[in-house]
Amino acid sequence: LPMVFVDTYLKEAQTDFVATDNRKGAKELVERLIGAGRKRIAYLGSARSLSATDERSEGYSESLQAAGHFDSALVKRNLSGYSGVEEALSELFALQSQPDAVFVESLSYFKPGFKFLATRKIKIPETVAIAGFDKFDSHWLDADYTDANAILRVEQNGEAMGRLAAVRLIEL
Repeated sequence: LPMVFVDTYLKEAQTDFVATDNRKGAKELVERLIGAGRKRIAYLGSARSLSATDERSEGYSESLQAAGHFDSALVKRNLSGYSGVEEALSELFALQSQPDAVFVESLSYFKPGFKFLATRKIKIPETVAIAGFDKFDSHWLDADYTDANAILRVEQNGEAMGRLAAVRLIEL
């Protein structure tokens, strides 16, 4: 049975797939944060272990380790969609040395994060920079505390990936 995975793949299965280079995208985002002077970069991610999420986590870690800034206390890989975002941020911003940036595995579930930061009058990007994958709804943002244009992101083109996967499936 021919199969083509989209946006993720099974490492143990030999199947075709169409995906973003998640490791490279994560590395580039983190390197941009580091280049902007950010050193305490937190990671918010899913508890699920998928190729995409694992590669994003690896890219994040590799960039910070290379720069000598990796701190495991800033890594929160226990989220389940919206669930857990506020709790993770509460823990991170309770640290004596708070993060100056947050890398989000998927901005599509960061709505409570934007609310958390605005409620505490934490300005983006002045106080904390935000970077991550995927799109988010600009209506989630409080314009007094967030410059939407300053949020660094990798936006995947799901429609194009789907078309490529369909073409490849037909070829099989």
